[in-house]
Amino acid sequence: MSAVCVYTIRDIDIVLMSSFFNGQTSETTKNRQRNCVEDSSKISLDILRMIDKNSELEDWIHPVGNSNPLLFSHHNYTHISVDSFQQKDNSQHPVIFLSLNNGRIHKVLQHQIEPFIIAEYRPFSHTTYITSINLHSSSKKLYVNSRDQLVQVDVANCTQYGSTCQDCILSRDPYCGYMAHSHINTCKTLNMLIFIFKTRI
Repeated sequence: MSAVCVYTIRDIDIVLMSSFFNGQTSETTKNRQRNCVEDSSKISLDILRMIDKNSELEDWIHPVGNSNPLLFSHHNYTHISVDSFQQKDNSQHPVIFLSLNNGRIHKVLQHQIEPFIIAEYRPFSHTTYITSINLHSSSKKLYVNSRDQLVQVDVANCTQYGSTCQDCILSRDPYCGYMAHSHINTCKTLNMLIFIFKTRI
C-alpha cells in the first residue's frame, strides 16, 4: 500500500529550526547513521529503539492543513512528479504523476474533496521497473525511464477522452476543455483552445 501526503518546505523548516534539539549533540546522536533507506521495515530493532529514545524533533510535522493522505491504495508507488495547473479563475489544480512497480503511471488530480485518478498510462509494452519520471511542465511531456528504455508520454493528450462534451468534462482533466466551434467538436488541450480562438478572432 502507498500513501501520498503533502508537506511544505516552510513547515518542515520551522519545526527543524525551532526544535529544542537543534544544535545539541550527544554521544548517541553523534554515532547515529543518517542514511535514507529503501525499505524501512528492514531497519534493525536496535536502531529503532535508539531513534525512539533520542528524538531530534520536538514537534510533529503535519501535512498541509492537517489533511489526510491524498491517496491510499493497494498500489505500490515508486516515484512522484507534481505539476501545478492554474486555470482562468486563478484556482490551482495540482496534478500528480505516480509510477507503479509494474511500469505503469497514474495521473491523479488533487481535488478538495478527494484525489481522483484521471488516467493510467502504460508507457512500456511489458512489465518493467521505472527508475525515474521527469515532467517537462510547459510541454506537458512526461519522460519515463526504465533500466533500458526512455519513453516520452504526452500527458495532455485530450483526444483520448472522446469527441463529446460529456466525456470531456467527466474526465475531470484540468489540462483539457471541450471545443464546439463550426465543424470542430472535440476535447482539446486548453492552451490549444486559446491558440485556436486567438487565430480566429
